[in-house]
Amino acid sequence: MGREHSRNSAQNTFTLEELIFSIGKKVESLKEEQKNIRAEIIQNELLGKEIANQLQTVAKPSEIEKYLLHVEEMEKIVNLLLSLSGRLARSENILKNMQESNSEEKKLLEAKRDKLKEQHEDACRLKESIDRRSNQVSTFLHKYLSDNEYADYDRFIKMKTKLIVDIREIDEKINLGEEQLAALSVVAHLWKSANS
Repeated sequence: MGREHSRNSAQNTFTLEELIFSIGKKVESLKEEQKNIRAEIIQNELLGKEIANQLQTVAKPSEIEKYLLHVEEMEKIVNLLLSLSGRLARSENILKNMQESNSEEKKLLEAKRDKLKEQHEDACRLKESIDRRSNQVSTFLHKYLSDNEYADYDRFIKMKTKLIVDIREIDEKINLGEEQLAALSVVAHLWKSANS
């Protein structure tokens, strides 16, 4: 019996170490991907600056200001929507997994979820308003930019949104992986202590 327990203990420790190694490799891979996305963000920002510099030479100051404000608003609203969506999803998951016995705590979480839903709806309306202003910006950009230059602007805006989503997603995956590694390291340490 003692020999069997020792063999099972060694197998469990080995499996735990394999899992830690595997997650560690995944986190390393994610960090490499994160580095690549950050490089893409820098490249895309350079494209955005080129467009702004080009507009400086041909557009009215008020139009340049509208363009810069539009780019800033797009970034802010995408970040806000991502943040609210994530928080809303987490509160929904907590509520779904909550037991009925915590009715006071459940009421507080439901109120928080409802507030987040309201904020998300407000942010969606704000995004619609920004999208409408985007049409105004597009109209005057067509006046000043060639078809190729306008295609660069369009690519810049679309990539900016995509890269914000990508970097947020990869950051969350890295954080989750690091949390899992920390928890597994504690478990491995406790397992070794209990079985030595």
